[in-house]
Amino acid sequence: MFRIYLTLILLALFSVSSHAQAGALQFVSPDSLDIELYLDGTMVEEAAALNEDGDLSILLDSLSLAEHYLDVLIQDSLNTFLRTELQIDSLTIPVIALTQVGETYTLELANPGAVTRDFTSFEASQATLQVQVNVSEQATCGPPASPAMMQAWMNEIVTYEFERDRSKLLKQVLGVSCLTTQQIELLVSQVEDEERRVELLKKGYEKCFNRRSYDQLSNMLYLSRNKEAFYNWLESNG
Repeated sequence: MFRIYLTLILLALFSVSSHAQAGALQFVSPDSLDIELYLDGTMVEEAAALNEDGDLSILLDSLSLAEHYLDVLIQDSLNTFLRTELQIDSLTIPVIALTQVGETYTLELANPGAVTRDFTSFEASQATLQVQVNVSEQATCGPPASPAMMQAWMNEIVTYEFERDRSKLLKQVLGVSCLTTQQIELLVSQVEDEERRVELLKKGYEKCFNRRSYDQLSNMLYLSRNKEAFYNWLESNG
């Protein structure tokens, strides 16, 4: 009998310990919006329900206690894309609310006290959140590649010694992956030859998430002839 009680106690403790190692977050959106939700680059397929205000509500649980990023693709005439990053803990459930005012969308923290852990004050955490979520552009694809995928590509790229081999791999990645201008810059920077960089930048434009700022990538080019060639190409294809 003692062994049975001991076993039950150990199972209960294991269950509590396992539960303490997981967190959750809640996403709320107007039911009228047609959206796709992604967590860390993977589409969310959890069932949604209507809350008491008539808004769409999705609870994401069993999340690791770490930093996660949440992407929202709003399937409107512009395919608006929003992203937010937040730290998940086991004590609170942050509620991320998608709001719409006219044609402007924002992600807001509906329960501010939920992310005070790891920050000295709520003001600091709220400022961090606002900086990260104010991403709204006409998306040509989405969501962009996850940080894990970017790291995997970077790890593979450095295994190639010759730039022609790196360029070949990068053309494959740029041709099939949705990437931000910042991600494209990081990948293309692994090649030093400017002629190759120009070709890679042209390739990356095809599936760039935020093309509006693509001209900034001209900073990767130092020779005036390459800058001019890139600007001319961008103007004719923009």
